[in-house]
Amino acid sequence: IMGVPLSVHGRVLGALLVAERSPRRFTAEEIDLVDSVGKQAAVALDNAQRFAEVSAAVAQLGAERHASRTELAEVQAVVELDESLIEVAVRGSGYPGLIAAASLALPYPMVIHHPDGRVLATSAEGWLEKVSATARAAIERTMTAAQVNGRAQLARSGNRTLPYTVAAAQVGDELLATVVVGAKLSARERVILDRVALFVAVMRLFGRATQAAEFAQQSEVVEDLVSGRMTDPE
Repeated sequence: IMGVPLSVHGRVLGALLVAERSPRRFTAEEIDLVDSVGKQAAVALDNAQRFAEVSAAVAQLGAERHASRTELAEVQAVVELDESLIEVAVRGSGYPGLIAAASLALPYPMVIHHPDGRVLATSAEGWLEKVSATARAAIERTMTAAQVNGRAQLARSGNRTLPYTVAAAQVGDELLATVVVGAKLSARERVILDRVALFVAVMRLFGRATQAAEFAQQSEVVEDLVSGRMTDPE
């Protein structure tokens, strides 16, 4: 049995447990995956609680109706995004499905890059390749800043803010992917982009774990064939 706490800002909301039928040692990647899912679930639970609290506040505080409605709409948008991204992960729609879901909340050009530079998915083919060399250099610097800060960052060239925002999908110090949006996102939109980056990281870890499991199963079959514990039907 493996368990991780569901905590947000030091407040424990519960625990996520994973059990196997037979005893075995969990790999580091599996532990990272469950930890990331736990963090995602904790934030989703916290968002749901905040949504309920804000809904109650809107009903009680008529004098602050406009401000409360704005906050309620923002929290509701994040909750709805989480639901959409979870559905993408469960259905196995991959990175294109994730970008399609994210584009409903962030209707701008978007691309997901592997750390080696490969494009994992994009909302518009080739849009980032058309930017100027100055903008491209600024985006690359912003990728590093996003990884260091752990938050989505606006791209800048000198004192000028460019119409690009970058978020790092990472676990600890390991960069798993970067998400680039072709727009100067507001603070609220950058929070949404960070949520998208978190789901990208979870999908990357899940893909690794799946590949590792398939390789281990194939290795066991080969070992059984070689040792004579299994008869090759051919």
